[in-house]
Amino acid sequence: MIKLAQIGMGRWGRVVYKTSLLIPEIKITHVVSRNLETNSIVDSNVSILQQWEHLEACLNEFSGVILTCDPSVHIELLKYFLSNKKYIYVEKPAVLSTYQLLQLEEIVDPKYYFVNYVHLHSLHYQLIKNHIKENEIKIKGIESLGFNSGPVRNFSPLWDYSGPLF
Repeated sequence: MIKLAQIGMGRWGRVVYKTSLLIPEIKITHVVSRNLETNSIVDSNVSILQQWEHLEACLNEFSGVILTCDPSVHIELLKYFLSNKKYIYVEKPAVLSTYQLLQLEEIVDPKYYFVNYVHLHSLHYQLIKNHIKENEIKIKGIESLGFNSGPVRNFSPLWDYSGPLF
């Protein structure tokens, strides 16, 4: 059983938490959230903390951290948990600037992390892929657009092209 802590229980935090319930090999044991609805979302045996710093006292109780919090604090959390040898999954964007990425590379060798954001399991992607294969089409390039404006954010829209950090 892989025990994890999760920081952030906003829209995507709830999605990630609910998805984790479907994976028998993982268990979220600690959640950091100031969302008043968190008590009604997580299992009763999950420890709910108000600040991420409270995780310092129980670092030996989990092997990884899921960051589904505001991207402005990602770099601070990445530095802390990576320096404490924790596995990390970061909901995009992992960092907000090249400078932050360079800071990250100071504490962890790039060969030990993976950044990716793809729609490989999207129905539309699969349909296009099958059509190309069935019709033996040679591809020169693919362009895609998204028109769902989603929630208003206080950071660059380029975050959609960054990705989770493992």
